[in-house]
Amino acid sequence: MLREAQARSEEASQAKRCWQDELPKAVQRFDYEHGSCGDGQAAVHGLGLMGKEFLASPVTVVVALLVAFASSWVYYAGNQEPLIPRRRLLCGYVAVTLSSLVLAATSAYVAPEEAASRWQVSQERYWQVLANHYFTTLILMGSVAIVGLAIVGFPVVVTLGRFRVATIPNVLAASVLISALVAVLLSSHDVTPFQHLARTLVYVIGTHLVLALSFCLGIGLPWRRPLRAHEA
Repeated sequence: MLREAQARSEEASQAKRCWQDELPKAVQRFDYEHGSCGDGQAAVHGLGLMGKEFLASPVTVVVALLVAFASSWVYYAGNQEPLIPRRRLLCGYVAVTLSSLVLAATSAYVAPEEAASRWQVSQERYWQVLANHYFTTLILMGSVAIVGLAIVGFPVVVTLGRFRVATIPNVLAASVLISALVAVLLSSHDVTPFQHLARTLVYVIGTHLVLALSFCLGIGLPWRRPLRAHEA
């Protein structure tokens, strides 16, 4: 009886070790196949599998558009001579959307060899999985970019305009400061806090600079002479 109990205990321990070894791999494989992996998910850091799957839906896009509409309505309702006309603001959001298409493609791309060796994705399913990963990344990145602009980016431009310093370099400088703060907050929630801070800083600041520049060009901000309301 004692030997039998010891044998069962060893089998249970071995099964537990196998489960602990295989579970992270299974989670990573599920994460990639459902479009939730990659360094391009800094904006939704720490959401987990189900959180990313839930947010990568048309509802997220609708919510982001509603936030942008509400932000614009509040601004134009209280300004008879707005710094940025409605048409230019729309162009700014369109420019950010186009940039998100490109950024999502660069973030979501995984080489076929890496997909097969690291994520165990077969060659037959490669393009299907890659497309799903791209659209998931696009929805998350685009929605976060629009909400971020509506809540933070657009108000920053308006505030700089009130002080007559609304130029592209000043907006980009503000973007770097805000991005650095976001990167530090994201990195602080790592399993080992700040272990990947440098990589997070590079990614977040680089992405935000591209989006901020796209928005500035879309709304027609100047490079040197500050934009004024009567010139918009």
